[in-house]
Formats: sequence, C-alpha cells, structure tokens
Amino acid sequence: AAVEAVLLLSVQPGTRVIWVHRQRTFQRTSQKTQLHIALSQAQKQAGTIGKIQLKTPYVIESYTVEEESQSKDPQQARIKLTGVTLKDAETSEIEQIACDGVFIMIGSTPSTDFITDTVKLDDSTGLVQLFPNRHNLVSSTATSVPGIFAAGEVTDHIYKQAIT
Repeated sequence: AAVEAVLLLSVQPGTRVIWVHRQRTFQRTSQKTQLHIALSQAQKQAGTIGKIQLKTPYVIESYTVEEESQSKDPQQARIKLTGVTLKDAETSEIEQIACDGVFIMIGSTPSTDFITDTVKLDDSTGLVQLFPNRHNLVSSTATSVPGIFAAGEVTDHIYKQAIT
C-alpha cells in the first residue's frame, strides 16, 4: 500500500517524493534491497524513475513553517510548510529537507483487533460488518451490536486514505 501511495504522489507533474520510513525493513519486505528492486520496477512502469528517494531509518523530528500573512489577527494568519527535520532512528543524526508538502501514511491494515469479540467481523477481510439500521438503510454505520457504530477503513476495503 505504501508503494502505491508513493507512486501515486510521484506521477504528479513537478513532484519529487522523499519516502521516509522509521525502520530499515518493511512489514511485507524482509530486506531493504528487495524493496529497492520492487520500487525500481514500479517506477519503470509508472514512468517516475528518479522522482522517488527512499530514506530509512528516519523519522520526522519537526516541521519548518513560515507565516504567509502579516495579519495581527491569529485566526487570519496563514502558515506554509517549507521543510522538515529528519532524525536518523539509529544514529540520531539530523537532516534538514526543504519541501512544500507532507503526506503521512498511517498504514492500510485496519485495526479491528480490539473489537474482535464484540461485533461481527467479515471472516475473509476482518472488517466490521455493517447492518441495516432501524430505517432499513443498508449504508448505515450500525454494527451487529446496538449502540456500537463503525465507519471508515474498518468497514470498507475499497476506499483508501485520500491523497489531495
């Protein structure tokens, strides 16, 4: 899922993507080399060679912003992202990166473990099953337990995190 998101971002005209990951390995890829091979193949197919840089094991330490508006009213002030400070998770080395956008991928595997014994989950996907509500609306957020409602990625395998 992360490779898909990075590729989707990288095909935008005039963009360069720096993929920051907190560990040297990925959940579904045991070695960084395998990920580089997979990413290279995906970049060739998408036509985005040279637009993606992978940085592991780094975390975003802070965001650098500047104020665009000189308004004295704090509600009118606008800020603009100008960069991030990255920290190497192993050496604590700091690196400044100029950028004008950040997309945070929080993962694509819905976390439903905490509710497994409470509401009915789909056996094949592990997603929370929704049921018609009292108005017989199929697109409700009602679960198998009255008073417990679910929405978003824990109920739907089609929709993913939006990139704007």
